[in-house]
Amino acid sequence: MLVDAQATIAARFGINYVPFAILLDETGNIVRPPYPSNINVDDHRSDIANWIKTGEFNEASTDKSARVRANGFDNAEAELRFAYAGEQLRRGQNEMALAQLKTALKLDSDNWLIRKQIWAIENPERFYSGKVDFKWQHDQMNSERLQSGEKNGE
Repeated sequence: MLVDAQATIAARFGINYVPFAILLDETGNIVRPPYPSNINVDDHRSDIANWIKTGEFNEASTDKSARVRANGFDNAEAELRFAYAGEQLRRGQNEMALAQLKTALKLDSDNWLIRKQIWAIENPERFYSGKVDFKWQHDQMNSERLQSGEKNGE
């Protein structure tokens, strides 16, 4: 497991959601391309354990709809702003990073990497205090969709 803090792997494979998994064999060859996976979910963890033991996957447990979302950054400027925000975060310039991320999200509004990074900065307790609060993220997304629909008159 690794943290893709600079979204290098996400950009390489065109992924705009987290968490995800890419499975490699002992020689470093990709045996399963990126797919939505969370090691904290029992089914996901057991699927990976099963693959390690048998070399087979349980395709039924994979969220195929999330694979469709895996299209990376839709906007080059958004990708650059995301990268710049990462550098600002490493320097402790959280407010500047947040401004870059919010602009990036306007440019690439379906990008989960950007959205989750904003949420993590604004609500660190939901991400870094024990388990990640996925229910809160789901509720937050629904709230943002409602707000967006109201603003657009939908």
